[in-house]
Amino acid sequence: MVVTRCGYVTNVLREPGPHLIDPCATTMSVDMRLDILEITKTSVNDSKGNPLIVSAQFSYRVQDALSSIYAATNLKEYLIEQGASTLKAVLSNYPFDKGEDQKGPCLRMHSEEIENHLKNSLHAIVKKVGIKIEKFRLLSVSYDPL
Repeated sequence: MVVTRCGYVTNVLREPGPHLIDPCATTMSVDMRLDILEITKTSVNDSKGNPLIVSAQFSYRVQDALSSIYAATNLKEYLIEQGASTLKAVLSNYPFDKGEDQKGPCLRMHSEEIENHLKNSLHAIVKKVGIKIEKFRLLSVSYDPL
């Protein structure tokens, strides 16, 4: 819980239990539990330029209540937008299907390496707003029928 008075932060309460708070102060509570967001049916091109439809989900946790309140107006909307842009940027580096002469991960196999790349890329973007990305999972990857 973040406590402010006249627009200035006076206290950040991190421990559970009773606290004495000035009646003139304003309090803003932040949920510090693990939460999951889903990115539904996003259009992405793979490394060969093939259009794909991708769905994914990621779990996150607020690490810094103060940053999460003041750095983004709508935290969940911000996270979904950043997750979708990260998904497009990272998946465009991988092919959908492995050719006979190709080595490395492909999107069809939902490689753990790709999911770790997604998690680390998204975490690098959202850590400035006090968020830690716990896991990033690809739910479905398929060709776009156009």
